[in-house]
Amino acid sequence: MRALALGLTAALALAASANATTYFGNRTVGTANVVFTIDTDDTLGVLTADNITDWKIAVTNNGQTAAFDANSDGARLFISGSAFTATTGGLYFNFSAPGNNYAAFVSAFRESYCVQSNGCFDSNGPEEIAVAGQFVTNFQIVPRSGEQQIAAIPEPATWALMLIGFGGAGVALRGRRKALAA
Repeated sequence: MRALALGLTAALALAASANATTYFGNRTVGTANVVFTIDTDDTLGVLTADNITDWKIAVTNNGQTAAFDANSDGARLFISGSAFTATTGGLYFNFSAPGNNYAAFVSAFRESYCVQSNGCFDSNGPEEIAVAGQFVTNFQIVPRSGEQQIAAIPEPATWALMLIGFGGAGVALRGRRKALAA
């Protein structure tokens, strides 16, 4: 039990000192859905591609799912303008910002997730998803306006419950192992 407590304490200390923030998003765009995580270097305010340390995207449309991330061969991240911002509570995008403002997450096979006011794939200011590289036949576009939260940070209570759950599972497995040995 003592080792478990020490392990959890060490894990929390390492997580707190990592100086990174992970944002979680789940968006619906037309008939498509995108689930993603975006890790930043803890920058608050306007984000650039240099502030994004990792990202994972899974897009689903018309029964096709494509998953890609920052480490996928040929995957690219494009950010332009000042409309993509981070706060202590979430990631935001201002769909009404003037000029070329976009954040585009694109795989080598042209699956993509893009938020834009102008400049990603067209100038209509929508949120867009393309799955399986079929830009014309498998493209979902939904017009958006104003500043909208596109991702959030889990609350500390969520992290605490998760850690307690993992600890409880470890204790249960340890107790079961001792019972089987006896």
